Amino acid sequence: MSIIADYRAQESLARSQIDSWRMAESHNVDIFIRVGFPARLNSTHEAGQILDTMQEDRFELFMQELDGITEELHANLVAALVDSVIFQLQHFPKRRALMPLSTMISVLALYRKIKGHAKHRRILEVGAGCGYLPFLLARDASIEQYVSVEACEAFYVLQHLVNKFCYGPHSVDLCESADLAKRYFSTREGIDQRIYVDRADVIGMPRAVHLSWWHLDTLYDKEGYFDIVTSNANLNELSRPALRDYLTIFSRSLAEDGIFLVQCTGYTASGTIEELFDIIYKFQFAPIFCALAGHVSFPSPRSRFSRPTAYMMERFLALNNIVMVKQGHPLFERCYQRENFRSGFCAGDFAERMFWPGPGRQLSRGELEQEVRHQLKIRLGRTAVPWDGAGHDLLLAAK
Repeated sequence: MSIIADYRAQESLARSQIDSWRMAESHNVDIFIRVGFPARLNSTHEAGQILDTMQEDRFELFMQELDGITEELHANLVAALVDSVIFQLQHFPKRRALMPLSTMISVLALYRKIKGHAKHRRILEVGAGCGYLPFLLARDASIEQYVSVEACEAFYVLQHLVNKFCYGPHSVDLCESADLAKRYFSTREGIDQRIYVDRADVIGMPRAVHLSWWHLDTLYDKEGYFDIVTSNANLNELSRPALRDYLTIFSRSLAEDGIFLVQCTGYTASGTIEELFDIIYKFQFAPIFCALAGHVSFPSPRSRFSRPTAYMMERFLALNNIVMVKQGHPLFERCYQRENFRSGFCAGDFAERMFWPGPGRQLSRGELEQEVRHQLKIRLGRTAVPWDGAGHDLLLAAK
């Protein structure tokens, strides 16, 4: 329960120091509260109710979008699902562990897009939801650092637990970080002289950094730092002031050759998607790929050598997807037009690398379930002993 106490103590301190109440109000999660989402928690156990949410019943849609998955991605997906079950067994003993198939395959689709971009060392994710991207990123040595920011307490707590599980001491959470430069003075006898080991001396730069809305100045200071900024299923759910805050940070913290990647624009709680496009355009982001959910037709790369309409390729996307760049990127000048924020726009053949690198194996829920169960038995390495709640007899039988 300490992360909840730390979070609220930091939040209270932030609210006592900000210049105006409107700064905090911008980042309220009103849309979550209106639909009954458990935005506040009394214990970490309550986070168990959001272990597989926001992507319900989309497994088949994402499998269709992926057009099957390669052997490498297949292995990554199974390993991530196995880790997620072990994570639950450790942190949620009051609940039956589940396989978050829909949530994890949505993360796999995002991971494949991230890996399809030439540079992906440093990644910023805003509004990470269940926070399952680390189940894939942590095992990938090419990912140097993953930074995430979240405004909803319940999701923040779940993300914190996942980060600690996946990254261990290589994860830093600003809500629980102490002032390590502070030294306390006392002449009292009986206090042993302490020998300290500083994190930076033995670990160096953290691989995962977690923060909330009152730490946004930390992101603003990271000019040109991130190769990829990604904000998924939330842009249209953010209040307009919060959206402007984040777009300002994205514009500043994104490297000139980086991308702003969106997998799902979110529920239209704060306005229409066209209004969202207007705001993004005013912040000078240029779309280099834009497609709304469903079947979409794009000009094929082969059309460069023939008539523009000679070759078209049809693809399927489970959700709205946009890839954008800022001024300084080689594609910015050519693509910075408001009319390019439309379904079916693509500025080059990079989309094949990010979205459809080639057909792979189609997997069913049943196949994945069997593979995950098999790998769990291998990983956990013990013969299960049934428990019927009757008393001590089965405990003795387990010896």
